[in-house]
Amino acid sequence: RRVHEKFDLIFVDPPYDMIESSASALFSTLDRILDEDGIAIIEMPGQLEIVPDEWILKKRLGKGNNQPTACFYKRT
Repeated sequence: RRVHEKFDLIFVDPPYDMIESSASALFSTLDRILDEDGIAIIEMPGQLEIVPDEWILKKRLGKGNNQPTACFYKRT
C-alpha cells in the first residue's frame, strides 16, 4: 500500500528471523516514508548489526548479544 504521508518517528518490531533477509526492503520503505530528519527505531537481537549505505546507527539500547535491542537510525 502506498503511503503519501511522511513521519518523524517510526518504530519497527519485525520478526527476528526475517530481519536480515528483509533489511533492504525495510530500509527502502523507511526511506520513502520517513521525514528527512526523522528517526527509525528498529527492534532486533543484540548480536545482529545492520547499517545500510546512507544510514547511520545513532544509538543502540539493550542489555547484550542475546537480548532485544532498540536501534536508532538516521539518514546520512
